[in-house]
Amino acid sequence: MRKTLGLALAGALAASFATVVATTAPAAADVVVPATFGYTGGEQVWNVPANVTAVHITAVGARGGDGGASGNTGGQGTVVNADLPIPAGVTKLYVHVGQDGSTGSTDGTYNGGSGGGGGAGPFGGSGGGGTDVRTCPEGAPCDTLGSRLVVAGGGGGGGGRCVAIGCAHANNGGDATDTAGGNGGIALSGGPGFAGGVFAGGIGGVVVLPAGGGGGGGGGGWYGGGGGAGGDGIGSPIFATGGGNGGRGSDHVTPTATSASSELTDQPAQVTISYIVRSTTITYTGPAGGDMNTSVPVSAKLTSALGPINGATLNFSLDGGGSCSGVTNAAGVASCTLTPAGPAGAHTISISYGGLTNAFLPTAASAPFQELKRPTTMTYTGATTSPFHHAATVSGVLTTTDDHQPVPGATVSFTLNGSETCSATTDSAGAASCSLTPNEPQGTYAIVAAYGGDASHLPSMKSTPFKVTVEPTVLTYVGPATVANDEPATLSAKLTEDIGPPVVGRNVTIKLGSGLTAQSCTGPTNTSGIASCTIPSVHQPLNAAATLPVGLTFAGDNFYMKSTGSSTIGLQYMTGRAFAVQASVIIPGLQLTIKPTPDTGNVRTAVPFTKAPACVLAVNGKIGVKTLCAKVVAGTAPGRITSTSSIAGVTVSLPNLPVIAIGAVNASSATSCAGSVGQTTVASVTIGGTAYNVALHPEPNFTIPIPGTAAKLVLNEQSAAAGDHGMTVTAVDLVLPGPGTSGIHVALATATSAIHNCTS
Repeated sequence: MRKTLGLALAGALAASFATVVATTAPAAADVVVPATFGYTGGEQVWNVPANVTAVHITAVGARGGDGGASGNTGGQGTVVNADLPIPAGVTKLYVHVGQDGSTGSTDGTYNGGSGGGGGAGPFGGSGGGGTDVRTCPEGAPCDTLGSRLVVAGGGGGGGGRCVAIGCAHANNGGDATDTAGGNGGIALSGGPGFAGGVFAGGIGGVVVLPAGGGGGGGGGGWYGGGGGAGGDGIGSPIFATGGGNGGRGSDHVTPTATSASSELTDQPAQVTISYIVRSTTITYTGPAGGDMNTSVPVSAKLTSALGPINGATLNFSLDGGGSCSGVTNAAGVASCTLTPAGPAGAHTISISYGGLTNAFLPTAASAPFQELKRPTTMTYTGATTSPFHHAATVSGVLTTTDDHQPVPGATVSFTLNGSETCSATTDSAGAASCSLTPNEPQGTYAIVAAYGGDASHLPSMKSTPFKVTVEPTVLTYVGPATVANDEPATLSAKLTEDIGPPVVGRNVTIKLGSGLTAQSCTGPTNTSGIASCTIPSVHQPLNAAATLPVGLTFAGDNFYMKSTGSSTIGLQYMTGRAFAVQASVIIPGLQLTIKPTPDTGNVRTAVPFTKAPACVLAVNGKIGVKTLCAKVVAGTAPGRITSTSSIAGVTVSLPNLPVIAIGAVNASSATSCAGSVGQTTVASVTIGGTAYNVALHPEPNFTIPIPGTAAKLVLNEQSAAAGDHGMTVTAVDLVLPGPGTSGIHVALATATSAIHNCTS
């Protein structure tokens, strides 16, 4: 017998497996995902999968056990089917599968089945356990009647057999209802059956005398069935009473369930929880085409057997490029905007849905879509003038003609005077720019920005006047830092554009000096932009700084702007001095000074020059000197200078010193850019009447101490003179240090030479 607990389950299942024809392909079938639980004797757990909000539950109660001694057959359990939503916040369902009743047993069964009646005769069978699905674990405070979603009642146990020629049966226990347990079987002469209670069946009545049968136990369920009354053996072996059958436990489904039904069954006790992953269908709703590179709104509808699907993401894509995504509304329609990327012609728009785990299957559909080429407009926005050979940034903006939208990713070429060209790709704003270098002489030419079109757009171009001006130039002196008179000088200058590159094949004039003495030469620039030329023989005056101005000139032409430059370089010159004697004596009782005699004075020249004052025959006194001469000679090509001084003889008679007599001496200092050379000649040295053995050409800075004093003679005294190269040579230097400025210092035959601003 089938009992309807709600709407018909078959109708719901039929609807869930229905299909809707998609635009281009039929939808897949719904997928039912079941989980089945058998009897284990304990609580089992089903974790609610993500996105599952409703389930179908089939629960089968356990059958009752047969009465002892081949007594009555135990009652069938019930199978309950129901569709129901998962209650809010519930993530687990707790499953209890009832235990089948045992034959002729007083032991209860798992989940509410009660034991059969015992006693003197065959025992009644135990009732089958109820089967249920709950939202709360067993034994927890929330484990109440309200936590049961589905309950399938267990069958009552069969009454025990009577052992007699004639048998009657005691009263059966009552079946449970939705609101109460079944009544216990009313006793005649055996023991009464017990009433069922919440979830548990009543115990079967006991056998009073042998040959009677015990009552069957009540089955478990929402409420338990009543226990059957016990029989008795009065009148045995002619007549006895077998036990009554136990009542069946009641079924139950939660009020939110739909399509619920129940019926008796011989199926084994179990629970099957299943949910449906529903198939889906996409229907494209347009449009049938649109312009390329233009925003086109597209839409499609997503449905399942239950109707429109809300909140799902649909992905749209064109086979030529262009995609977007939209989320369905309550009507199942998703809309978004995509931009067809071409090429022009027939295309296919594809729509896909990725599905929702455990809820909806993925699906896809497609439809024809026509893409059209669009006219374009080129606008020139770049430079309209630039110097020759100076990179100019040329640019343009490419847009669609009808709605002035930018055309990105397009190649635009720029051509000046049909010669120089460059190309660039438009950005997201439709702008393209590149660098182009004019190679024309100054003048006005046409710059053409052109787009050749593509599979999506028509070509376009724009011609604009472009003025080429002369390129500014820069002149820089790069020649030698010094020059020398009467020698050739190769001078160099570098001519470049103002942005750095060299200017090749242009004449540059280089002027050395100024005024009436200026000299100049002209040379062409090489591949490095350097022009070199030579002044065969330099003739320039020497100023106080020993410098010469250098002027640079480029006259300019139709390509390059004229320019000038300047610098300062050094002029090689020589310095020198020579004198025969100089003395300073400051001692107690005597002060004596001899100025340099004869003295050439300081010579400074950049041209050949000789300075030779008249020789002095003698200087008499405590320092007596004979025949004193001095001379400085400077020359050029190459630059050189030689200073000489000489004395025929010297006698020094100073207090506190022995008499010092020195024979003929001379000193020379010669300097060029190769270096300096000094030499001294000393004929003889006598101190206090004692002759000293000295070399004719003493080694530099040879010292002779004067006995009994702190004085000394230094022969061939040499020291560096200021300049690139230079040397001072004193043939004999008499030195007696004293406190402060006092003491004795007599220099005999001193020559100095030096050279400055060497050219190498």
